[in-house]
Amino acid sequence: MRDLSIGANISWQIAAHEAAAARFQFIEAEHIFTGICSLEKALKLSPEESGLNSQARKALQNEYAILQDLIENLGLNMTQLRRKMRQKLGTGKYEHTEKVIHRSDACKRMFNRAYELASSSEEISCLHLLAAILEKPGANVSYVINESGIGSDTLLKQVIAIIDKEYKADESKTS
Repeated sequence: MRDLSIGANISWQIAAHEAAAARFQFIEAEHIFTGICSLEKALKLSPEESGLNSQARKALQNEYAILQDLIENLGLNMTQLRRKMRQKLGTGKYEHTEKVIHRSDACKRMFNRAYELASSSEEISCLHLLAAILEKPGANVSYVINESGIGSDTLLKQVIAIIDKEYKADESKTS
């Protein structure tokens, strides 16, 4: 299986923390969405705090810049999106007894779809994860995006356009 990009990997780590902190049994797509919207937090940490070497940090900065441009060009704000999602999800009642939290079956299917979307890419990025979430956004993701003034289908089209653009850029580098 293709590797996750640094942004996708950190989004997953943040999602695990979000799910555990809110007392959910599993990591759900909504937690991954929140993780994607929280990537800037990893960039605000010092290299020592984040544990990222300079190459990984640069890769994360590049991935985040693409995401940030997309979100801002649509008049959205990642901080508001993640806060609305947390509010919409509320808290669960699950008591974790282990330090590991697993993805739900639905979340695993979403990752598999992201893998398919990344078939022409070197790695699965946070944009592939976001596109997979937006293809089947569910009530919570739809609500949060619609509350922000656009539809999930509009955001999906923009994400796919950027993925296609990145693929064409990668293809021209190898030609």
